[in-house]
Amino acid sequence: MSKIAVFLIIMIALGTGRANAQRDTVMAYMKKTIIAPWLPLGAIITRSKDSADFIRMVTVPQPGADKHLFPVNDYYLNGSPKLQCNSNTGLIEAEL
Repeated sequence: MSKIAVFLIIMIALGTGRANAQRDTVMAYMKKTIIAPWLPLGAIITRSKDSADFIRMVTVPQPGADKHLFPVNDYYLNGSPKLQCNSNTGLIEAEL
């Protein structure tokens, strides 16, 4: 009986730790879109790498940096850098 109790306590502790863990990187496959010829190119999230034009990665701010600026890096599918900037949110949203 005590082995089962110890096993359950360990499983609960491991599960709680994973539930509270913060994600370090959010990644999405993005596809360029043209909404109107007079607007700049936007991008939407795609479900697969096959239909993507580039990859967007948002990471948590580094220690000592402004905690409200999330680094955003876009990469071409071959891995070369496309864009580096910061975002006020840690989310990847479709640009319209």
